Amino acid sequence: FRSHADVVLTTDVAEFKESKNIPKLKDGRMTNHVIQKSDKLQDVMDVLIAALKEDEKKSGKEKTPGLPLVVFSKAKQAAIDLRLINPEYADDPDSKTNGVVSEVMRIYKDSTPDKGIQMIFCDSYQSPASAPAIDLFDYDPSVPQFNLYRDIKNKLIEAGIPKEEIVIVSEITNADRKKAVFEKARAGAVRVLIGSTEKMGVGVNVQERLIALHHMDAPIRPMDFEQRNGRILRQGNMFAAMDKPLEVLTYGVEGTLDVTAYEGLRSK
Repeated sequence: FRSHADVVLTTDVAEFKESKNIPKLKDGRMTNHVIQKSDKLQDVMDVLIAALKEDEKKSGKEKTPGLPLVVFSKAKQAAIDLRLINPEYADDPDSKTNGVVSEVMRIYKDSTPDKGIQMIFCDSYQSPASAPAIDLFDYDPSVPQFNLYRDIKNKLIEAGIPKEEIVIVSEITNADRKKAVFEKARAGAVRVLIGSTEKMGVGVNVQERLIALHHMDAPIRPMDFEQRNGRILRQGNMFAAMDKPLEVLTYGVEGTLDVTAYEGLRSK
């Protein structure tokens, strides 16, 4: 392909450096929030590592089918919020979830005069509906499911954001209703949008008032990360004309798969 075409990155285009229509990031880069690993999260990681090591000692048919994938998935979920792997776990005040809520409130208050809006991305958001086939944490299916999106919404409401200004996009199935929500967001009537890459990626055009974007997890594919960022780093943002920097925030827990995932995206 490169023998027949010139490949130019957006960072190489003069217009992207000089135009007042192209938004700039705060301090010229994404803001990386590194969260300390709690003792409870370390306990969970120890269980996952022990399960893998025990399985590695087995041979052939004795091995548990799909265990490495289950461990990988659980490790990523645990770093987001322990309640995703088991709703019986307590709400950690220093968790990634609560860190995101704190940052959203800060930006919400700062951008209220301009009715700035924010997007919160996370692709893993709900604990299992029933006991998993490989149960590593004594899962009790009688305990109500934990929903990350609703937990964040409820906390933002408790912190002072009117509930009508917060929308969980992933729960909207009607195309007309989704279109109406995005229209309200462009007008500043909806200030916080919560959802997955699939539900808030391609075709979501709310860049007019978008002041911040939050990555609670790192998607495996770089294209998904680009799709998320493409909601805010694009032409048509009113804050670019006002020469106000935008914020793209990533959240990772030290010593977990978060670090590996974000490093993987960078290398790819």
